[in-house]
Amino acid sequence: MGHLDINKICEDVFCGIFKELYGLANLRNLNADAQNFPGIDLADDEARVAIQVTSDKSLDKIKDGLGKIIAHGLHTKYDRVIFYILTRKQGSYSSQSIEALCDGKIAFDVSNDILDFTDLATKASNASPRSLTRAAEILGEYTRGCGVGLAAEDFDPPAQPPETLSANLVELYFPQTL
Repeated sequence: MGHLDINKICEDVFCGIFKELYGLANLRNLNADAQNFPGIDLADDEARVAIQVTSDKSLDKIKDGLGKIIAHGLHTKYDRVIFYILTRKQGSYSSQSIEALCDGKIAFDVSNDILDFTDLATKASNASPRSLTRAAEILGEYTRGCGVGLAAEDFDPPAQPPETLSANLVELYFPQTL
């Protein structure tokens, strides 16, 4: 099916989180419309922001992504491109090699446009209570595998049942298939 399971799932998770924490109300997953959209995974056309979600933290990945964005003319549609690294980002990235690649077509700042979980945590610490709650609910939905309000207790019986149930000695027969 073309899934890189964890990366594909993370696109949807971080789409919701970026919507809430960065105020990108119209952010959507481009790969839902076209499998493996070139250079970017998420985009908000109104805010003119594009996001690439990747587990590859290398400079080559950043340069490759920016190269694809320029080659496909996406730099005319989006003013800001963010790379979100699923792992920990590198300590530094060569801004000279990125500037040479971008050649003035994209204003890309390695210190502000390459993010990881530490940057999201910093952003979350300054978020409004409502945005932070929504972002936490999104994470909860994906970690539980179900909508908000349903918890693990709703699916598994408790270790100590609150009451004992006794049958009334009526024999029951269950069908083999439903």
